[in-house]
Amino acid sequence: MENIPTELRVLVPLLNKWCISDDVERARLLEKTSKNKKEELMNTVNPLLPKINTFLDSFGDDPLSDEAILLGDLAQLVCELNLEE
Repeated sequence: MENIPTELRVLVPLLNKWCISDDVERARLLEKTSKNKKEELMNTVNPLLPKINTFLDSFGDDPLSDEAILLGDLAQLVCELNLEE
C-alpha cells in the first residue's frame, strides 16, 4: 500500500472490507450494513473524494495500480451511498 498517496493512507484500513468491484456483492454488503456504519464510512471518505479522483487521474492512459483500483472501488461505493441519501 506504499503506492497510495500519504493523504489517502487513512483509507487503507477500509480497503479490505469495503472495496468490492462486483455490483451484486457490494449491494449485499450494503444491505447488511447499519445506517450508522454507512454514515461513518461516508463521513470518512467523502472529504477525500477529490483527492482520490486526482490520484486516479494521475495515471492518465496508463493502467491503474492495484491500490488505485481499490480506492476507485471505495469511491464508487461511497458515491452510491451518497445517492441513497
